[in-house]
Amino acid sequence: ELTREALLEALRERRTFATEDVNFALLMKANGAWMGAEIANSGSILFEIEGTDTAGDLTSLVEIITDQGAVAGSIAPATGSFTWSPLLTITTGVHYFYVRVTQADGDRIVSSPVWTLGSEDIAITDVVVQPTIPTIYSPSLLTARVTNRASEERTVTVRMDVNGEYLAPDVV
Repeated sequence: ELTREALLEALRERRTFATEDVNFALLMKANGAWMGAEIANSGSILFEIEGTDTAGDLTSLVEIITDQGAVAGSIAPATGSFTWSPLLTITTGVHYFYVRVTQADGDRIVSSPVWTLGSEDIAITDVVVQPTIPTIYSPSLLTARVTNRASEERTVTVRMDVNGEYLAPDVV
């Protein structure tokens, strides 16, 4: 609901969504937990996704997005309102999942993510190569983002091999 108290609670619980369409409402649960939650990694996630546009604007695509922007599942409902309950098998470890909706008129709606918990609180969460096509005048810069979800500081070594050639490690 659109009250001050409800808005503040949704922000505290990370249970929000962004929309370009003022008439659209998006709900998402993962294994029974609302968007914004951290859930145990049980090897699979049952999603409950509902979208409603009170003006009847058609939804052309609904996607579940995961690590590094990969699409984990999608449907094309071509209706104003939809309900979708996909079951995804996932690998061990820490992951995130959010829902991205695209309407026929191009408006987009994005849910808050859910995160799976893993046995390790540290992980490589992103690897970037820039420029993607190196030359002898412009070598590539490889960057790895390491996320530490533990409360204490840690030192890790990231090892990169490119075409079988070992690159010296950097301490981060």
